[in-house]
Amino acid sequence: MYDPLRGPWLRCLALNPAAPSDVLLRLLDPAAGDAGPLMCAERGLPDPVIDAALRHPARRIRQALARNEHVDPARLAPLATDPSGIVRAWLAGAPRPRRRAVRPLPDDIIITLLTARDGGADGLLTADEIIQELDFSWQVPQAFHRAAAGHKNAELRVHAARQWHLLTRAQRELCSTTPAPRYAKRPGRPTGRSTRTWWKPPFRRTAASASCTYSPRAP
Repeated sequence: MYDPLRGPWLRCLALNPAAPSDVLLRLLDPAAGDAGPLMCAERGLPDPVIDAALRHPARRIRQALARNEHVDPARLAPLATDPSGIVRAWLAGAPRPRRRAVRPLPDDIIITLLTARDGGADGLLTADEIIQELDFSWQVPQAFHRAAAGHKNAELRVHAARQWHLLTRAQRELCSTTPAPRYAKRPGRPTGRSTRTWWKPPFRRTAASASCTYSPRAP
């Protein structure tokens, strides 16, 4: 028999901070409806529930966990290599709604997302699309960009070059002499770029350029 109060009751239970782990684990069952994704997205979770959600076969459970701002980001590392590109993108895109101060991701998660060879086994997104989510998420701290400029991985130096204004002169030199990385041939990226022209530093104002002024043509 249909019970109109069952759904609201389960959702309230999912957000109850006093609910024990065994009860929360049962809410991950598809029979609990929206209570599972709501629980995984909106509250702190005990370790057994996090472990179960990370391995859950339902993508929407893993998606919800990927944007949980109450869970230590280090615990979400397995989602950076999730079979679903949608889950990876939700991890890269930061919690919603976006706060003024966004908690940064650990370096190992950022590196995994930036150096991924594909966008997931489901083929729904490319690696580039996931990186775009990361770029606009504010989850990459400035310290990471500076450290990446001297990283042995050329792909990370390319990423550092996108934040040119944050780098020192020595770091800019490292980025500007970096050969075109192999990720230029990944699915979704342009191919055939020269190793000499993959990166052009921002326009630098010089005395010559400063002297170029507009003069109207005489009638």
